[in-house]
Amino acid sequence: MVSASEEDLGTATDAGFVDILFGGRNGLGTGPAARHLEQGAGTGSIGTATPESNDRMGAALEAGTTAEGRPWVLIGAPGEAIGSLAKAGAAFYVHGDTSIDINQDSPGVPGAAEANDAFGTAVTGDSNFIAMGAPGDAIGGDANAGNLAVFSHTLDAAGRPTLVTGLDQDNEKINAGAEAGDKFGQALALVAYRPAGAATATDSILAVGAPGEALAAETGGAQLAEAGNVLLLQIKGDGTWDYLRALNQGSGSDDRSGTIEAGDRTGASLSAVNTAPRQVGSAETLKVAVGVPGEDLAGVTDAGAVHTFSLMGAAGANDSWIEAGDGDGVPGPASAGRQAGHEHPLHPAEPLRRHALRARRHRVRARPAVRERRDGRHQRARHHVPAGPGRTPRPRRVLRLRGALAEAGAPHHSRPRRAAPRRGRVLPGPGRTGSSVRRGELTARAVTAPAPSPPAPPGRRRPCARS
Repeated sequence: MVSASEEDLGTATDAGFVDILFGGRNGLGTGPAARHLEQGAGTGSIGTATPESNDRMGAALEAGTTAEGRPWVLIGAPGEAIGSLAKAGAAFYVHGDTSIDINQDSPGVPGAAEANDAFGTAVTGDSNFIAMGAPGDAIGGDANAGNLAVFSHTLDAAGRPTLVTGLDQDNEKINAGAEAGDKFGQALALVAYRPAGAATATDSILAVGAPGEALAAETGGAQLAEAGNVLLLQIKGDGTWDYLRALNQGSGSDDRSGTIEAGDRTGASLSAVNTAPRQVGSAETLKVAVGVPGEDLAGVTDAGAVHTFSLMGAAGANDSWIEAGDGDGVPGPASAGRQAGHEHPLHPAEPLRRHALRARRHRVRARPAVRERRDGRHQRARHHVPAGPGRTPRPRRVLRLRGALAEAGAPHHSRPRRAAPRRGRVLPGPGRTGSSVRRGELTARAVTAPAPSPPAPPGRRRPCARS
């Protein structure tokens, strides 16, 4: 899929559209004819909609197949006006030869459309669920606190996905509190996995970015504006969900990479992957890449970085760090304003492939490297080579990427870890009474199951598996 979210359509500036390009045996474009999606053309809700200035259709994209094998596409249009409410936002769920619109005024969707909610800023999905974020939604009197909605692929009588839950940080299950400027739901990543005792991937983990979240670097310390935070939720096959934990940078004394600082904007972008979707999910197979575009590196302002975590393992013990110019294959040096990690789609095969190939080919462990922290100290890191089964990658979605780390193909830093408490605010809040959603309920990303690796010819060594 390719989007042009700022494409003008007639007199409508930045209306946007999406093209679906099909591949074949001889490459991209050799399969079925491309499918063009723009408001006012075709069938379903997209066909009956009117392109308007600043709709930005295609600003967020996701695609996959349901557990039953039905293909779907989810398109965000965060600038869509709902009635007279400018930039309330909407999304389009495309399946078969039709589509249906989803917004906060749609039947069954929690909350109410309001100007500048920006519903559809982030969209994500997997074989079980889909989710949409509205980071501009006001929760009570807190502007831009943000919320999200999660749906299943089961369609109701109108052909619209069925609501699973809607939530924000004031939900009683979440160890946080909605505050102005949090922008909860600015980024989303959903991945299906097979829980212990299940035969298939019935459950999902949803990562929710809140890049405007203020956090303290030390217990009892001052709240640092826009430090950023990521919340993890487990969505079960029966539609119930549980809060898991938060992911963020650590303090100068714990074992997590980086340090919580004002303006880091941790969680501005997210991408999750299950490297072994047919196996029971584990700390080694379920990963999330977290963009930190406001990260300062050795005095270089807003150079940016990517922080990776396990979706199941403890932060610190399973996280790693990627930055420009550290000798690991990411172009450098770090430059001011680069904001690496602003967007970085993480592909089931690509992100860790080169490192795994290199380390296994030479049969040696990568040498430790010294990296300067922002506080002037140096830390020694060793490369970690996550193992994974052979797999055939699905086509990567095409987006306008920002930052040199869009490829996310570099090896990771990691260090010996010790258990560390999760940092972050613990501010449970009361149920909200505003007009958007109930204070509190959540979202996700599709991963295609890998094809089995062919057996190696006699007398030859099998190529290393791609992660």
